[in-house]
Amino acid sequence: MKRRTVLVFIGQQGSGKGTQAMILADKYGFIVIAPGDLLRTEVAKKTPFGLELADIMAKGNLVPDESINRLIQEALARLSPQTSVVFDGFPRTVEQARYLDSLIEVSNAVQIDIPYEVSVKRISGRLTCPRGHNYNRFFLPPQKPGICNIDKLPLSSRPDDTQATVINRLAIYQHTTTKVLAYYRDQGKLIAITGNASVFAVSHEIKTKVLSQT
Repeated sequence: MKRRTVLVFIGQQGSGKGTQAMILADKYGFIVIAPGDLLRTEVAKKTPFGLELADIMAKGNLVPDESINRLIQEALARLSPQTSVVFDGFPRTVEQARYLDSLIEVSNAVQIDIPYEVSVKRISGRLTCPRGHNYNRFFLPPQKPGICNIDKLPLSSRPDDTQATVINRLAIYQHTTTKVLAYYRDQGKLIAITGNASVFAVSHEIKTKVLSQT
């Protein structure tokens, strides 16, 4: 790509946006910025701030904007101005979207849409390695059960992927994301992608509908 591309992936939990973000990283050199990963790193430090975040995340509630914004700003500051970026799971509120616009110019927002029932099943099968590579027991299993293809590290389920927490997160998503979609739609930057398909099919649609325009 000749110029910097900045994408925002929007999709409910289990939509596959994390997998598609990693494909962009592997094939096109994008840097993935995922607030969830940034938050889990902070929680692992077991600082007072990290413990507070752990309690919020365990309940499936959204972390306050100011906390997320600080992590995003710090992540962007570590990148060169030419680096293409894909945001996985950010922004989740209009306020976050406005803050992001103050930091960087967004090329497109990509909505990866799937039915509610598919979202629940995908979450129940989700696996992650310590370095952030994503798999799914049902849709994208690793070559060797329980082991990351790339790092050869053990895979695990997220502790916040219980059924009750998932239902709560999906409810919050539906409540907040409608406004975020409208925000990018009004800017003429929103592109809808069908997420209820194979990983390859979704990746191909992103390539033809999104990357061809950047």
